[in-house]
Order: sequence, then C-alpha cells, then structure tokens
Amino acid sequence: MTRIKASIGWVLVFMAASVAVAVPSVSAQAASDVVGTWQAIGPTTAYQPSSTDPTTGSFEGVGSNLWQGTWTGVSSFTHRGTVNLVTGAASGTQEETFAGRSTDGATGTMSFTWTFTFGPDGHVLARGRIVDATGDFTGARGTLVAEGTAVGAVSASGTYHGNWSRPDPLATSS
Repeated sequence: MTRIKASIGWVLVFMAASVAVAVPSVSAQAASDVVGTWQAIGPTTAYQPSSTDPTTGSFEGVGSNLWQGTWTGVSSFTHRGTVNLVTGAASGTQEETFAGRSTDGATGTMSFTWTFTFGPDGHVLARGRIVDATGDFTGARGTLVAEGTAVGAVSASGTYHGNWSRPDPLATSS
C-alpha cells in the first residue's frame, strides 16, 4: 500500500511539472502605484421615486471625468444606484472608459467597473478595477480607490490611487 501511495505521489509530481512546463510565462511589468485627481464634468442624472417607499428612489445617468496624474485624459461613464432622500446617502455602480496617456508616454483606453457610496456629507468613495484595455494599455489590470466630495448631483472632484500592471511592451514586440 505504501508503494502505491508513493507511485501516485510521483505521478502527481510529474503531472504538475509537465503542466508548469507547458504553460508559457507572460512577461508583465511589475505592478506600480497610480495617483492623481479627477473632476466630474457635467454629469446628467435621471431620478425615479420608489413606488413602495417615499424615502428612497433610484437614479441613473451619464457623465465625464477629467483625470490628471499617473493617467491624464478624459473618460465617459454611466452610473446607476439608489438614494435615501431623508439622509442623502446613495450607492451604486458605474462603468467608465478612460482615454488618455500614462506618465511613461503610453496611450490607449481602459475600461473600469466601480462600486460607490455617497455619504450624507457629500463624501464620495468608489472602488474600481480595470476590466479591459486597448492600445499601449492592452492587457492592463489593476484596482483603484477614488475619494472626493460631491456637491449635489452637479459637481464632484477628488483623488484616485491604486496600482496597475500591464504586459511588458518590450517582451511582446518582435
């Protein structure tokens, strides 16, 4: 029985080694920090009161952001969520596509998915991740946190920070 267990163990080791050899490595740049500022440009939001609760409702809209920092450019977004009319607190999701340049001169687009909260005091907190990218940003991955202040539904600004990585352009060029 011990001999069978040892044989099975070696078979598993050889299988794992062959899988490791068969999978090509992807050369990626090390994850790096991103920091900067954002400014909402003319968001438009439609509000729908709840049919069952007069203190809440849903909203959806579109807008743009101006980004400066590690990434400089503009983005367009769609957002949707719910709001408590008594407290002013809100939460929701946002899909956003950025077009611009990174500090190393690379250009392209990146698409993000965000979840966000707005506090009764106007504090905005959003957590996002890169879900797609084009141009020099193709293959980029990363996570972000955006914080700032909203003034009603007409203006918001703040900072972003996080990290990102992307395939090494020198390793993919031939």
